[in-house]
Amino acid sequence: MIDEHVGGEPQIQLFYQDANTRVGFDANGPFEIEYEGPPGWYYIYISSTTPFSEIDAYTVRINLQ
Repeated sequence: MIDEHVGGEPQIQLFYQDANTRVGFDANGPFEIEYEGPPGWYYIYISSTTPFSEIDAYTVRINLQ
């Protein structure tokens, strides 16, 4: 989940093992991905259309169950 993101058109993506295996995507608030998968390496990609110089800090929360 992403909290306090103020950039334009943000999105969050979740990848498993490498950048070619996307297992989750959300481009609509509250920007939350629920995924139940095997152990391994997971990567989170967050992007927005706001230029780099205008990005404010935000919080990413990960809940493991």
